Amino acid sequence: FCFFFFKQKTAYEMQRGLVGSEMCIRDRAMSNIYEEVMSVLKVTNEKLWQTLCIRLCRVYLEQKKYKPLEELAEALKTSMKGPDGNYDEKKGSPFEILALQMQMYADNNDGKRLQRLHNDVLNLKGVVTDARVNAMLKESGAIIYLKEKNWEKAQEELLESFKSYQQL
Repeated sequence: FCFFFFKQKTAYEMQRGLVGSEMCIRDRAMSNIYEEVMSVLKVTNEKLWQTLCIRLCRVYLEQKKYKPLEELAEALKTSMKGPDGNYDEKKGSPFEILALQMQMYADNNDGKRLQRLHNDVLNLKGVVTDARVNAMLKESGAIIYLKEKNWEKAQEELLESFKSYQQL
């Protein structure tokens, strides 16, 4: 005799599976809404478009979706540049998006791009007024110095980063 055993799914297990598929549908729908709103805002209100893009970049960083983060960051940086190719203060401050990119490179252990971007940030004119952005920039700098085994500079950058995080 042969007995076959078929496990029936409990309501909880079925509900868990549905939640995953519903989340995919919801995320796809939200992405479509974001894209529509952003395409309209880019033409009508560029400052609001930039703010929304930066928030979306933060979400991508948290979700570790690096490809869309990189694409959106590049679009943002391009929108903040003037005709001469330099960042235009009137078009917004690039520091927050650069800090997000630096975190992405640090997460991916991409030391070359992190170093190059850190050097670009150091050469930028302007003041970082947001404590969170300053903390992210200093933390990324510390990562670079740690990889170079420059312990004193790493310690200085980490201390500055911690001070900025305390201001939040």
